[in-house]
Amino acid sequence: MSGVRDTIDQFVASRLSHLVWGREYPVHPDIALDCVTKAFRDCGFDVKPNRDVYSVGIYYNNSFVNRPYDDILGGWWFLPKGSPTAISKNIEDICSQTVPLVAGVRYQPMVLSVTELFTQGLYRELLWFQEHALLPVTHIPSLLQKPALIERVLSYYSVSQLAEIFFKGDISKRMDNGELSESIENNDLKQQQDRLWAGYLQRLAEEKGYDVKYNKTNCHELQNNWLALGSQIF
Repeated sequence: MSGVRDTIDQFVASRLSHLVWGREYPVHPDIALDCVTKAFRDCGFDVKPNRDVYSVGIYYNNSFVNRPYDDILGGWWFLPKGSPTAISKNIEDICSQTVPLVAGVRYQPMVLSVTELFTQGLYRELLWFQEHALLPVTHIPSLLQKPALIERVLSYYSVSQLAEIFFKGDISKRMDNGELSESIENNDLKQQQDRLWAGYLQRLAEEKGYDVKYNKTNCHELQNNWLALGSQIF
């Protein structure tokens, strides 16, 4: 079962990653801040969190900015606070104040590097914590613990059924960014995976209080788009 379960966990993380980026859902603030600080450190910044005043000092060569947690997580226009694209824009803003610009380049290399590491870190957290990595509509973060939602979904399937659904397709093929490619040749297997994910989304919406755009009969067909945009909820 371990091989099947590892593949299912990657499947869930990939779909959740598409959900939080595509629908702009806020993520757990501890996860977001941890991913941001690690991304800056891995790019050569000196990062010094100050938990007493809820801020982070970010140093690069002779430049320095101090940002409150809320500024790092802060929303932009229609992007909710804590949503990954909003955080990426805050990363770009921090880089603009600490790193010399490369003339004539629209997308600055350091911004791309930090944002890419943030994206990779967030994917890993989604893999580890799954539903607990997403913020509910109450804005009260979940305890970061072992995922439970997928267990309830999988209880409706036997081990042999899960092996049939996930190992006869091309679901184990990885993309360069660490996510899974879902180019499955067998359309029936793809539909079975979509049905499993529809069941997951229904339970996720109930647990987190997310609004839905359509009735439950549309969840299988619409998948992540079945849920309202983060800007409509938060």
